[in-house]
Amino acid sequence: MGDIEVTVHVPDARVSEFYRWFGSWLETGDVVCVPARLLALPLDDPWTPGDELLAREMLKKAPPVARELLFLLVDNGGRPVNWRVLAKRTGVEGPQAVAQLVADLVVRCHAAGRRGPLRWVDNGDGPVYWLDRDEAAFWGAALSTPKPPGLG
Repeated sequence: MGDIEVTVHVPDARVSEFYRWFGSWLETGDVVCVPARLLALPLDDPWTPGDELLAREMLKKAPPVARELLFLLVDNGGRPVNWRVLAKRTGVEGPQAVAQLVADLVVRCHAAGRRGPLRWVDNGDGPVYWLDRDEAAFWGAALSTPKPPGLG
Protein backbone atom coordinates (compact mmCIF):
# COMPACT_ATOMS: atom_id res chain seq x y z
CA MET A 1 0.00 0.00 0.00
CA GLY A 2 1.43 3.34 -1.03
CA ASP A 3 1.23 6.68 0.69
CA ILE A 4 -0.76 9.67 -0.48
CA GLU A 5 -0.46 13.27 0.59
CA VAL A 6 -3.48 14.65 2.44
CA THR A 7 -4.03 18.27 3.39
CA VAL A 8 -6.43 19.25 6.16
CA HIS A 9 -7.33 22.56 7.73
CA VAL A 10 -7.31 22.61 11.53
CA PRO A 11 -8.28 25.53 13.80
CA ASP A 12 -5.11 27.14 15.19
CA ALA A 13 -6.09 26.42 18.77
CA ARG A 14 -6.53 22.70 18.04
CA VAL A 15 -3.38 21.82 16.08
CA SER A 16 -1.70 20.00 18.97
CA GLU A 17 -4.89 18.02 19.66
CA PHE A 18 -5.11 17.05 15.98
CA TYR A 19 -1.51 15.82 15.93
CA ARG A 20 -2.07 13.74 19.09
CA TRP A 21 -5.20 12.19 17.57
CA PHE A 22 -3.57 11.55 14.20
CA GLY A 23 -0.38 10.20 15.80
CA SER A 24 -2.42 7.80 17.91
CA TRP A 25 -4.19 6.54 14.81
CA LEU A 26 -0.90 6.07 12.94
CA GLU A 27 0.61 4.22 15.90
CA THR A 28 -2.27 1.80 16.52
CA GLY A 29 -3.65 1.39 13.01
CA ASP A 30 -7.13 1.19 14.51
CA VAL A 31 -10.12 2.25 12.48
CA VAL A 32 -10.75 5.77 13.65
CA CYS A 33 -13.84 7.83 13.07
CA VAL A 34 -14.01 11.58 13.40
CA PRO A 35 -13.63 12.34 17.14
CA ALA A 36 -16.97 13.35 18.66
CA ARG A 37 -15.54 16.65 19.91
CA LEU A 38 -14.66 17.58 16.32
CA LEU A 39 -18.22 16.92 15.17
CA ALA A 40 -19.54 19.84 17.21
CA LEU A 41 -16.81 22.45 17.19
CA PRO A 42 -17.79 25.30 19.49
CA LEU A 43 -16.69 27.75 16.80
CA ASP A 44 -19.91 27.16 14.89
CA ASP A 45 -23.48 28.07 15.80
CA PRO A 46 -26.04 25.33 16.48
CA TRP A 47 -28.85 24.69 14.02
CA THR A 48 -31.97 26.48 15.23
CA PRO A 49 -35.57 26.86 14.07
CA GLY A 50 -35.49 29.20 11.10
CA ASP A 51 -32.39 27.50 9.63
CA GLU A 52 -34.42 24.91 7.72
CA LEU A 53 -33.85 26.46 4.30
CA LEU A 54 -30.12 26.84 5.01
CA ALA A 55 -30.06 23.17 6.03
CA ARG A 56 -31.83 22.12 2.82
CA GLU A 57 -29.44 24.20 0.71
CA MET A 58 -26.51 22.54 2.48
CA LEU A 59 -27.99 19.09 1.87
CA LYS A 60 -28.54 19.91 -1.80
CA LYS A 61 -24.73 19.94 -2.17
CA ALA A 62 -24.18 16.67 -0.28
CA PRO A 63 -23.91 13.35 -2.12
CA PRO A 64 -27.22 11.44 -2.17
CA VAL A 65 -25.74 8.65 -0.04
CA ALA A 66 -24.73 11.15 2.68
CA ARG A 67 -28.26 12.60 2.63
CA GLU A 68 -29.63 9.07 2.98
CA LEU A 69 -27.47 8.53 6.06
CA LEU A 70 -28.88 11.69 7.62
CA PHE A 71 -32.45 10.63 6.77
CA LEU A 72 -31.83 7.27 8.48
CA LEU A 73 -30.54 8.95 11.62
CA VAL A 74 -33.50 11.36 11.70
CA ASP A 75 -35.86 8.40 11.37
CA ASN A 76 -34.19 6.83 14.42
CA GLY A 77 -35.05 9.90 16.52
CA GLY A 78 -31.88 10.11 18.57
CA ARG A 79 -31.30 6.38 19.03
CA PRO A 80 -27.80 5.11 18.13
CA VAL A 81 -27.43 3.15 14.89
CA ASN A 82 -24.57 0.70 14.33
CA TRP A 83 -22.27 1.42 11.39
CA ARG A 84 -23.15 -1.95 9.84
CA VAL A 85 -26.83 -0.99 9.63
CA LEU A 86 -25.94 2.39 8.11
CA ALA A 87 -23.55 0.78 5.64
CA LYS A 88 -26.16 -1.76 4.53
CA ARG A 89 -28.95 0.82 4.22
CA THR A 90 -26.78 3.31 2.29
CA GLY A 91 -24.99 0.72 0.16
CA VAL A 92 -21.45 1.59 1.27
CA GLU A 93 -18.85 -0.90 2.47
CA GLY A 94 -16.96 -0.72 5.74
CA PRO A 95 -16.78 1.56 8.74
CA GLN A 96 -14.43 3.95 6.95
CA ALA A 97 -17.02 4.57 4.24
CA VAL A 98 -19.67 5.36 6.85
CA ALA A 99 -17.21 7.65 8.67
CA GLN A 100 -16.54 9.44 5.36
CA LEU A 101 -20.25 10.11 4.90
CA VAL A 102 -20.42 11.52 8.43
CA ALA A 103 -17.35 13.66 7.78
CA ASP A 104 -18.85 14.95 4.52
CA LEU A 105 -21.99 16.11 6.33
CA VAL A 106 -20.02 17.67 9.17
CA VAL A 107 -17.74 19.58 6.79
CA ARG A 108 -20.78 20.89 4.91
CA CYS A 109 -22.40 22.00 8.18
CA HIS A 110 -19.22 23.84 9.18
CA ALA A 111 -19.09 25.48 5.74
CA ALA A 112 -22.63 26.75 6.42
CA GLY A 113 -21.40 28.15 9.75
CA ARG A 114 -23.29 25.57 11.75
CA ARG A 115 -22.33 22.77 14.08
CA GLY A 116 -22.13 19.23 12.76
CA PRO A 117 -25.18 17.46 14.23
CA LEU A 118 -23.94 13.87 14.21
CA ARG A 119 -22.57 12.11 17.27
CA TRP A 120 -20.71 8.81 17.53
CA VAL A 121 -19.02 6.47 19.96
CA ASP A 122 -17.27 3.13 19.54
CA ASN A 123 -19.24 0.69 21.68
CA GLY A 124 -16.80 -2.20 21.24
CA ASP A 125 -18.62 -3.50 18.16
CA GLY A 126 -17.55 -0.58 16.02
CA PRO A 127 -18.94 2.93 15.87
CA VAL A 128 -22.58 3.81 16.40
CA TYR A 129 -23.98 7.13 15.18
CA TRP A 130 -26.92 9.26 16.25
CA LEU A 131 -28.41 12.72 16.34
CA ASP A 132 -29.28 14.29 19.68
CA ARG A 133 -33.08 14.51 20.08
CA ASP A 134 -33.16 18.27 19.45
CA GLU A 135 -31.01 17.84 16.36
CA ALA A 136 -33.19 14.96 15.12
CA ALA A 137 -36.28 17.16 15.59
CA PHE A 138 -34.64 20.05 13.73
CA TRP A 139 -33.53 17.88 10.82
CA GLY A 140 -36.93 16.17 10.71
CA ALA A 141 -38.54 19.61 10.34
CA ALA A 142 -35.91 20.73 7.83
CA LEU A 143 -36.40 17.62 5.72
CA SER A 144 -40.19 18.00 5.76
CA THR A 145 -40.15 21.62 4.54
CA PRO A 146 -40.81 22.12 0.85
CA LYS A 147 -37.83 21.00 -1.18
CA PRO A 148 -35.79 23.67 -2.94
CA PRO A 149 -35.26 23.04 -6.66
CA GLY A 150 -32.64 20.39 -7.33
CA LEU A 151 -32.94 18.40 -4.08
CA GLY A 152 -33.99 14.88 -4.87
